[in-house]
Amino acid sequence: MNNVKSPYLDLQPLKEDTKNNKDIYVKLIELFLMSIDEYIEVMDKELNTLNWPKLFSVTHKMISSIRMFGASGLEPIMLELECDFRDQNNLERIHKHVNSTLNIFNQVKKELQTELKLIENDET
Repeated sequence: MNNVKSPYLDLQPLKEDTKNNKDIYVKLIELFLMSIDEYIEVMDKELNTLNWPKLFSVTHKMISSIRMFGASGLEPIMLELECDFRDQNNLERIHKHVNSTLNIFNQVKKELQTELKLIENDET
């Protein structure tokens, strides 16, 4: 399995955790991509209406995934967002952090899609 060089992700521990089982590794990437899409969709839909429970829920759910994918740079921002959504405060910081996470997650998606293509090309 190849490894896309990423400023946001460290996939090596995930490869080790899956014992280089390509099927499991690919499935986890696909699930993370779906979680990223859900996060982006919820932020786009619910941030303007301040649907605190939904914003908190999707952010909380992402934290374990970003840890699994070695996205350590995202973790502090996501933890702050989780607290802010739970406590329903720091609206200025929320918007700044959400914009940062959306930009990073869009880049992460591209990197993971590239990783999947590299794996697919290795099979041929």
